[in-house]
Amino acid sequence: MPVPRLLDSGLRRRKPDLSKGLPPPFTLAAFPTLARKAALQMAMNVGETLKNVACGLGFLLVIAAVFGLGIIFIVGATAVSYWVKEWIPYVFWINLLIAFFILGPLSLIPPARFITAIGFVIASFVFGAMM
Repeated sequence: MPVPRLLDSGLRRRKPDLSKGLPPPFTLAAFPTLARKAALQMAMNVGETLKNVACGLGFLLVIAAVFGLGIIFIVGATAVSYWVKEWIPYVFWINLLIAFFILGPLSLIPPARFITAIGFVIASFVFGAMM
């Protein structure tokens, strides 16, 4: 009884099909030379390096803009506070009187409590802004 050959079915080397002619010959001109590959790789490395440098400079520019805006806001707040400091006592007493004499009694009326709550929030914001 013959022994079946399991490994023979797919591992045999097949002969090339020459009905369409011979395959094109292997030439070195079809592939870039080693020097050409190296030059292309260097050009890609230079492009990547320039891209990284541009990203770094852009990041530094954004950081400088954030610090510049912070300085502008601080200087502007100083100028505004110099102009506003004359009005702070008037705003404080008007806000305090409104909170005590208008919002205080309104908080005792149940249907008006939501209006009073909003008024106290605004008054606390004004007090905090004066600080």
